[in-house]
Formats: sequence, C-alpha cells, structure tokens
Amino acid sequence: MRCFLDCSTTIGNTIKAFHKRSHWHCYLCTQLFRRITEFRAHLAHHEKKLNPPVKRPRKHPAVDVNETADHSLPFMENDAAEQDHACSECGKRLLNKHSLQRHVREVHKKKREGAITAAQYLRGICVDFNKGIFMVRRSFSGITRPVHCQHSTYAAPSTAGVSACELNECRGAAVVARLSGHPAFECVHLQSVQYAEPYQKPITLTASSLDDLVDKIAWFKESKSRDCLSLKEKAEQGGYPLIVPFPGDEHNSTSDRFWYFSVFDGGIHYWSRFGRVIVGFDKQNVRWMCECCRAKRSCIHKSVAKWFVYQLEPSLLSEARETEEFDEAFPSDEEDDEGSEVAFSSTMSSTYPPTGTLLEEMVRYQRTSKRLPPSIPPELLTDTASFPDNLIPCEEMCHLCSSPLEDPCEITNKAVVIGLTKVCSGNLLS
Repeated sequence: MRCFLDCSTTIGNTIKAFHKRSHWHCYLCTQLFRRITEFRAHLAHHEKKLNPPVKRPRKHPAVDVNETADHSLPFMENDAAEQDHACSECGKRLLNKHSLQRHVREVHKKKREGAITAAQYLRGICVDFNKGIFMVRRSFSGITRPVHCQHSTYAAPSTAGVSACELNECRGAAVVARLSGHPAFECVHLQSVQYAEPYQKPITLTASSLDDLVDKIAWFKESKSRDCLSLKEKAEQGGYPLIVPFPGDEHNSTSDRFWYFSVFDGGIHYWSRFGRVIVGFDKQNVRWMCECCRAKRSCIHKSVAKWFVYQLEPSLLSEARETEEFDEAFPSDEEDDEGSEVAFSSTMSSTYPPTGTLLEEMVRYQRTSKRLPPSIPPELLTDTASFPDNLIPCEEMCHLCSSPLEDPCEITNKAVVIGLTKVCSGNLLS
C-alpha cells in the first residue's frame, strides 16, 4: 500500500500527484494520501461503513463489536482486537479510552444526573409557604451550598403560578426554551422542589439572646442590634420567616462543617431575586459568607445569622470568639478568598478605618494640614517626577495630644496616588 513511484489521481476537479515522494494507496478506492495518519483515518472510515456499530440496551452486558462484524480490514484488525473503545450504552466507537471516558461523562452521566426521580433529587426545604420559596441544593456533588427558587401552584394570587430559579444559567436556559417554543421548562432545582421537606414554623429569635451578643461577648454594637430588631419586625409584619436553616445531609461530610441559612431581606436585588439571601457559616474556620457583600464585610444578614447561631448553639460563637466590637467599621468575621486587601495590627483595629467623631477629626486635620500649597514647584509638574513606592506619613507626634506615634504599619498594598500628570500605585503605611 505504500508506494514510491510517480502516481496521480483525480478527485472531482482536483488532481493529486506525487513525484519522487512516498505516499499511500487505498486498496478500496483510488485515493492517495501523503501521510500515514490520513491513510489510517481513511481506512477507519471504510471500516465504519462495512461494520456499522450495533446499538444494544444499557442493562445488557456489552457485546464485542468485532464479534458481530462480518467484514474487517486487515490493516485495522489487530488494533481493534486488542482495544475496543466502544460505548456500552450507545455503541459509538471512540479513538482511545480517554475519548470514551469523556463521552460517557459528558453525554450519558449528565443525562443520568439530570433525571430527577423520587430516588435521586436535590435536597431542599420550603422556607416561605405563602410565596412558595424553597432552598434547594445547588448540585449533586461538592459542598452542599443551596440556592433559592420559587415554585408556587397554590399560594397568594400575586405569586400563584410562579416558577423560577435564581441562578443565571437556569434563567438563561428557561429563556432559550421559551424562545424555542417550550414555555414549561424546569431546571433540576425546580424539578427537585416536589421532594423538598415541608414548611415548618421557624424558630423565634428572642431579644435576650441579642442582648447577650451586645453585652456579654461584644459581637455587636447597639446600632447593629437595632437593625436586627427592625428587620425582624419588618418580616413579622409581612408574615415572612426571618431566618430558616438548611437541613444537613448525613451522606455528605461537608454538612457538618458548613451551615447555610435563608435570611429575609425584603428587597429585590441581583443577589436577592426573591427577597431572601443565602448566608453561610464555616464552623471550622469561623467564617461568614453572604451574597450581598464580599468577604471581610459586615452586613445585616450575617448579623441575623449570628443571632440565630448564638441562640441555638452559643458554644459555636463563645468558644471561637473574634473581636467584633467595631463590627460596622472593622468586620473581622471572615477572610477574603482573593487575599486580604487590608492588614491590621491589634492596636490599629480600633482606629482604622475611622468612624464617627474619629472620621470627622481626621477629615478636619487633612483639610487644614494637608492642603495643596498655592505655589507648586515646577519639577513636580513634569512627567519625570517619581513617586515613592511606600507612602509613609511624615508626622512623628500626635497633633491632638503631642505624644509620640507608634511605628507605621501597613494599611493596604493597593494604594493609588492621583498626581497632576499621572497615576501611581504603591503601599500605604500609617
């Protein structure tokens, strides 16, 4: 089949000629090939025509495709006998075992996981009976992180007949299905709602446990306590549960580490499409997560979740207590996954970022002592002027009490200096 003579062939209007160069002849047709890989792929095409794959049911044992074939090519016979990369479910033949594994994973496994039945569904719970809002696990594998979805067939007239999921990919798939003429599309989360746990009356949070968070362990300030009570009153007036925990899963080890809650918000935002938001608590690292803000930021939803956890299991917060006295200005309840942007020392935690009267005094000092001079040196108005990499205050004495200041500590490594001719970035020390 390999030839070193001067040969040529015509395919349609194209003439393929080989002069003084090795090439390959197909003995089943008149085609010529320059490379052996092209020749093998061509023979595989003939093999597929002569021996079409045999489809068989999934539950029956796999049958060797080569045993059912009446014809085989001599060139492909040995390779096919050694390794048969045929799918046992649909009969499709793949080039290698990696392609077969990818085919089973992307085609058949996704179809099996997507089939929601009474024996296989995403765990969930009803959190709002009047509006038909559920908390359903996001996926079959991984961390048991839930999402909100609304499926109401018999509820208030304003929400009756509503069926939607808060995930963007599910909402996008529903839009595509509706444009394709299928308005009754339901994602796996909405399909799993019918198997979710029924609605149960939530635990009522008491004012005494909130006072303990403020007075005994000093996790909250008085203003944060008032915000929690105000949100609770707003939820009670509308007849909505303030907070509902997500049930644990005994078959998933991450259920013991992560605790998720559905917290009432009352507003419609990109992170709260149904007036509720998911708040997570990592018991191992004592970290709080909320969709409304990034890590290391405090919010009312985290405060309500802490209130719930302290009332239900006080030891979780008292044993792993963090400094939360300045929670509004210095939230230290969670580490940032992308890297901590601000690094504080223990002495700076009570003064930076400034709040209240301290912020007013700092702004007043900057306006009086840090104003631009009326005449700027000409060398600073050129593009060649360089900025230092580390910005360190020149003051060594306190302008209020005239006492010596401590050594500077790093506030951020992403400081930006806006000059008259350019913008530079560096480290800011205080």
